[in-house]
Amino acid sequence: MTHITIRVTDDMKKDMEGFPEINWSVIARKALKEKIKEQKKIKAILEEINLTEEEEGEELSKQIKKGLAKRYKI
Repeated sequence: MTHITIRVTDDMKKDMEGFPEINWSVIARKALKEKIKEQKKIKAILEEINLTEEEEGEELSKQIKKGLAKRYKI
């Protein structure tokens, strides 16, 4: 297994030390695994609809403009 270093604030470290029964490495692994899973889903969806990053930005911009026009009845 590979090791990584995660930096936390002094306050967070102090708070973590208040719960010595918690295995913080397990918590971090679960959070990282969940984020990776989420990003893979997003990537798969974007690949499925076959948009380039530029097209993604343009599509998002269109949707925002459409939403604003609807909200303000332009």
